[in-house]
Amino acid sequence: MAERLEKMGIEKGIEIGRSEGEIKGKMLVYKNLCKEGFDEKEARRLAELPENIIPEQ
Repeated sequence: MAERLEKMGIEKGIEIGRSEGEIKGKMLVYKNLCKEGFDEKEARRLAELPENIIPEQ
């Protein structure tokens, strides 16, 4: 039982890590598009950055 719970925790941690890494990658694309002159709305769409994510300045 404990091993199963541990395995589930590890899998959840991996899933969270991947998700956070994906968002960081999209954020980088967004920032680069803005630097290249795209407006924020278009950069967000092209980077596929979710609306609920607030880009870091």
